[in-house]
Amino acid sequence: MKPLMSAPPLSIEEVRYHRRELLPYIDSSATHLSQDDLDTARERLYLLIGSVARAYRAKTKRPFPARDTLGLAQLFDYSSRLGLVGGSLVARALAPATKEPPPPIGATGKLALSFAAPAFTLRSERGWTIRFPYYFMIGTAETSTMHFVDTDVVLLSTLLAPHWGMPGGSQATLLFVATSSASADRSDRFLQFWLEQFGIEKKDELADTLVGDSRHYRRFDADAKMHKEVVTLRRGPVVMFVQYSGLPGTFEANREDFLDVLRGLRFTAVAK
Repeated sequence: MKPLMSAPPLSIEEVRYHRRELLPYIDSSATHLSQDDLDTARERLYLLIGSVARAYRAKTKRPFPARDTLGLAQLFDYSSRLGLVGGSLVARALAPATKEPPPPIGATGKLALSFAAPAFTLRSERGWTIRFPYYFMIGTAETSTMHFVDTDVVLLSTLLAPHWGMPGGSQATLLFVATSSASADRSDRFLQFWLEQFGIEKKDELADTLVGDSRHYRRFDADAKMHKEVVTLRRGPVVMFVQYSGLPGTFEANREDFLDVLRGLRFTAVAK
């Protein structure tokens, strides 16, 4: 959680100002926002969440509030209203006396989500598990059929960080794509498909593996000004493609959280 120790993009006073504007907007608009407006509202909300989380860490040196004194529970409840997965779990951890029952968690198919402060745990019935910080935004956590293959797809967004050499800031993203295959040939085709989808080539492969027996790639997309870092691996029947990507500045600022999540990836045998 090293990125949590960076300076918050907004002060607490600025957070209070922006929440007075944003929350009524969500109240009046949440059910009929366009996808672009919905994405913007989610990003604005997580700008507030990330700012409060970093301000709390700077003040107390603790990763997660023992009790909610800064209004984080309400912000996480609003994230659920915007259709994001897992916000209600964090809200209940911050304000356990809340009587309103949490909405559905949202992870689907073979995936199950739980929360024990300060981290989410996402488990797949295939036998893989990841843990990641409470301030990550969960954009997708589902199992679906993609190109005729039963596939787990998880998309996470990090804290917002300022760009280098360009105005503004953004969140970096982590993508996990996994399937099960008893065939080496099918595993190779699955991984090659996803490498090609994101423009990763053989020349982008690095010597270091980051985690155990895996392959590691890195590429800078000059047109999109996007850094891409990819790990592919096989553990038993599980085949997995992992991508971390971000614009200059946010990529570097949040990379330690990506590495922590990757190092915490676990695999267990699944009974047949």
